[in-house]
Amino acid sequence: MTPKKHPLADVKIVRRKSSLLTRIVIITAIVLSMAALLVLHGAINAANRNTEALRQQAVILEQESQRLDEYESQKGTLQEIFRIALEKLGLTPPDSVIIQPK
Repeated sequence: MTPKKHPLADVKIVRRKSSLLTRIVIITAIVLSMAALLVLHGAINAANRNTEALRQQAVILEQESQRLDEYESQKGTLQEIFRIALEKLGLTPPDSVIIQPK
């Protein structure tokens, strides 16, 4: 019994030099691909910065929304009217004593 030969044992690899045009095309394709990757990298970085700024803006708007919801729920209550009278109109509570200098 003879040992089996590998199916690729008789295959010979022939190396040919590529033409100058083929080399130029390949190098140009590589350079253009690298340039495109750099442009995409810059666009991704800009989008990430924009996304972070929008997230911060969303947090601020959410806080403002909560503050306005709280204000809306307080509007018209006796406590809110009393607070406005004291803070904004400069009125004093009815049971307070006011001493005015002569």
